[in-house]
Amino acid sequence: MGLLDSLRIGTSALLTQQAALQVTGNNIANVSTPGYAREEPMMAATGTSNYGAGITGGAGVKLEDVRRIVDDSLQQRVNDANSQTSQYQVAQQTLQQVESLFNAGTDTDLSSKLTALFNGFSQLVGDSANTSQRGVVISQAQEVVTELHRQAAGLQDLSSQLTDRMNTDVQQVNQLASNVAALNTQIVSTESDGATATSLRDQRDVAISDLSKLVSVTAREQSNGAVTLYLGSQPLVDQGDSRKLMLATSDENGVAKQIVSFADNQGPVQLNGGEIAGIQTTRDGQLAQVQDRLSTLAGQLIWQVNLVHSQGTGLEGVHNVTAANQVADPSAALSSAQTGLHFRPTNGSFFITVTTASPGVPVTSTPIQIDVSQSTSLEDLTQEINDKAAGVGASIDAAGRLTLSATDPNATLSFGPPAGASANTPADTSHTLAALGINTFFTGTDAGSIALQPDIADLKTGPARLAAGLTGAPGDGANAQNLANLGTQTPVAALGNVTLTQYQQQVNSDLAVWTAAARDTATSNQVVQQALTAQRDSLSGVSLDEEAVNLMQYQRAFQGAARFITVVDQMLQTLLAIPT
Repeated sequence: MGLLDSLRIGTSALLTQQAALQVTGNNIANVSTPGYAREEPMMAATGTSNYGAGITGGAGVKLEDVRRIVDDSLQQRVNDANSQTSQYQVAQQTLQQVESLFNAGTDTDLSSKLTALFNGFSQLVGDSANTSQRGVVISQAQEVVTELHRQAAGLQDLSSQLTDRMNTDVQQVNQLASNVAALNTQIVSTESDGATATSLRDQRDVAISDLSKLVSVTAREQSNGAVTLYLGSQPLVDQGDSRKLMLATSDENGVAKQIVSFADNQGPVQLNGGEIAGIQTTRDGQLAQVQDRLSTLAGQLIWQVNLVHSQGTGLEGVHNVTAANQVADPSAALSSAQTGLHFRPTNGSFFITVTTASPGVPVTSTPIQIDVSQSTSLEDLTQEINDKAAGVGASIDAAGRLTLSATDPNATLSFGPPAGASANTPADTSHTLAALGINTFFTGTDAGSIALQPDIADLKTGPARLAAGLTGAPGDGANAQNLANLGTQTPVAALGNVTLTQYQQQVNSDLAVWTAAARDTATSNQVVQQALTAQRDSLSGVSLDEEAVNLMQYQRAFQGAARFITVVDQMLQTLLAIPT
């Protein structure tokens, strides 16, 4: 081995240790860079040298590669944990917002307002002629209506916000997927000559990590360095190409919903995790259930109160009354869907009482029973009233609403049970009055449309029209008791045989359980995510202590190589100084 070979060995050592120092410096520089994976110089002995006497040895060292310290399997687990955590955090945040909207457990929540309303009815039982108390009941009912409107609007706003957020997330997914595809192309090009595109790979890992928070993706690296990303079993990114996602409208049981699909074939996207899955699952799951149950509660409040109220009497009768609900097809059976009625009559009958109080003539009341069958149409009903009910004129207006009028200007109409009937005798076994909206308390069908009947809401006419009695006799508060019983005593079959207030309390209770479960699930997934992230960081993250040790090691090696070259140079100078 000659001295020139020794110089080459020393030079390779200097260059290699210098490169190793650069790698260490780059690690230190990126100690706080998100997504940066620690790099490690890979050194290897190079060549052979003849040491003389037939003995050979190494010819120095070379920097063979710079390796990123990553565990692809661990990184995939971190990404999966990101997806699960993001999904359940959406559920937790949404349900907490619903809880705040409902304001349960306070003196101003819906439960308190419903209780106040039914207590108000109860207070009318023994003091039915008290117009001030009647006005209080109407005000309490208006508070219930306002609260239902507020909650329905708040839930709808929250649902719309989730859809808007989903749309924004879809656009982010498209951008990130496009970035991954572009980085794939750059990495393949850079590494085609044997180099390692460490910085580009870091950028790609960060993009995939960000993507995993939105949708659950599976990454598979190909032999050329590109990564294929899958959503379920469908590719999202393949080499340098990426597919776009979009929001599409899906019709589920007549309800239009926005779902995520692939833009190229409108195929559904399998969402196994991520923020978008959390949005879609929560919006169409628990949030939709809360909306449905609130509307069910409001619908049954309307129907049950109207059923009772329509069979009672106020402080005075009415000369004419127009139904609140329109019938789309007056010739169709009232029990059919063609009428467009949300609540429909059934077989039975109801009473119309005509009370005449002409000057100088004793007051007389004539109850008229109107029969309603399953096939009776609004036109049939109108004809039957005109044929059978003396003193009553019936007609259908242009909007398809039934109008009843007393033909005698001194007569009034009422709809309670006939005089002499027992207290438990229903005045309308057909539910026609409530279905059409005659002598009712509420209008509307759900939490968004509920309102007080205009003549009830009117402060001038409302107190007198409130049907607290059944007979119209002074002090009669029998129907007020029936209305009060709806709160806590009368189970409703459509609500699972619980009362209106019990059903509302069940909604609050279930919401609290869902929120607690979502919070616990989000917390447990976050703990897993943090543990996996810490495990990844301990492997791929930069440790300043470790880099300080490496720094001293490479520095000493560099100094040793420099000293070695100095010695070899001195030896060469000695040889050159020998006289020839």
